[in-house]
Amino acid sequence: MIYEFFTSRNNGANAASFVGQAGRLFYDGSNGVIKLSDGTTPGGTFIPYNIATTATIGGIKAGPGANVSTDGTLTIDTTGLPLGIGNLSFVDTTISTINANADLILASNGTGNVELLGNIHFHTTASGGVGRPFFDASSDGQITILVPAADPLAGAVKIIGSQTGAVSPPLNTGVMLQLTGNNNDPSRLYNDSIGSFAAFVGRRINGNVSHPTAVQAGDELIRISSTGHDGNSVPGAGSARILYTAKENYTVSAKGTNLSIWTTAIGSTTLTKTATFDRETGLAVSGNISAARIVTTGVRSIQDGIWANLNFATDNIVHLYQPSGEVTVNLSNYTAGATIRLLINMATARTVNLGVTAASSTNGSTQLTAAKLTSNQAVQIVYICIDGTSANCHAILNYA
Repeated sequence: MIYEFFTSRNNGANAASFVGQAGRLFYDGSNGVIKLSDGTTPGGTFIPYNIATTATIGGIKAGPGANVSTDGTLTIDTTGLPLGIGNLSFVDTTISTINANADLILASNGTGNVELLGNIHFHTTASGGVGRPFFDASSDGQITILVPAADPLAGAVKIIGSQTGAVSPPLNTGVMLQLTGNNNDPSRLYNDSIGSFAAFVGRRINGNVSHPTAVQAGDELIRISSTGHDGNSVPGAGSARILYTAKENYTVSAKGTNLSIWTTAIGSTTLTKTATFDRETGLAVSGNISAARIVTTGVRSIQDGIWANLNFATDNIVHLYQPSGEVTVNLSNYTAGATIRLLINMATARTVNLGVTAASSTNGSTQLTAAKLTSNQAVQIVYICIDGTSANCHAILNYA
């Protein structure tokens, strides 16, 4: 059916109640709207439009994010709408690449910086951006690095000074920080403290952080170890070690500890305890080190005095510091084979009465019972008791 258009004027009709003849269009001059009469509906109906397609001319259909108001205004709401620009996809607050496995690069122009504002979290693709981040920079500048998996071939954090980035694998699990220096340069670790001391502290916590338990007797607190490449690899075991060990079950009032030194003999790969420093038992030395060469008792100091009373039964080393006058040495408890070392530092010139009948000296004097020392001079006097009598007690002077 075909309808032919013609025009006429109806001055008395009301557009809101006008019915008209079916199939005819009428124009409402009050609002400028063209409507279609169906012969029954007062005010007519709006003219239907087909939605435009590739083969049909028609109207536009509002889709997601497209809103048409009652006055015909078209607005676009981008909330939740996907947007693609080149190989970039923008979905809500997520920016990603459209093509799989493509790199996403933030690049500045020239010497400009890439500035990131706000708290920063790094996640891996496998984590899907959920859970605790592997890297966290908080608003107050605190940096947290999370490494949940232990790997014997890689430390948790590596700082590499070489141009190639090559590292020697640690071979032990639990490596939290691995430093690798440049070729032929020493690798140094500086801990600068400004206005206070610099500390390297090892803390042992049994159990776990959420449910800690006390350190027990025999637990190792700290190991300081060293090793080296043997021509085949860098072994995981050390060749020298300093070990701090708990001597008792720790409480708030008991924290007994000793320190031991471990070394490896020539031609061996076995670490052996060489020496132990213990508050209760003193120094224990094993192997071929002579304990007689290490003085642990009989060491004392005298300051500003003029009397040096030396006891062969108890004294080993005595330090007389800046005597205030002429010095007199008195010897007692003569013991065969015993020796005492008297170290004297002079601020002013003083005479030292040696306390023996004769003395040998490195200054050329072979027989003397007193020595004159000049200001700011130091001397070591070694007293040797030959047979347990005063007659055979000698003093050997070594001047600094």
